[in-house]
Amino acid sequence: MIILMADHGGFVGYEHTQQGYTVTEDLKLRQSIFSAILSVKWPNNKKPSFDSKLKSPVNLFRILTAHLSQETKYLDYLQNDSSYIIINQ
Repeated sequence: MIILMADHGGFVGYEHTQQGYTVTEDLKLRQSIFSAILSVKWPNNKKPSFDSKLKSPVNLFRILTAHLSQETKYLDYLQNDSSYIIINQ
């Protein structure tokens, strides 16, 4: 199993991170802040049926634990995949 992961976006397109605290309608800038890199190569290229629930790093360890233990009860406790930032302007 190989996992590549980053826990938050990189503010690409901004000159500094403080600019992220201002409202923008630019979808690419918003995605730059809130996107996260997450890629899993499952053993033998056989992804579990619940792989579709893996949308962000938030639930990574719950899903990995469910897969490795072959116990799906851990999927009963998945957290919301939402992100937020305080807008000052």
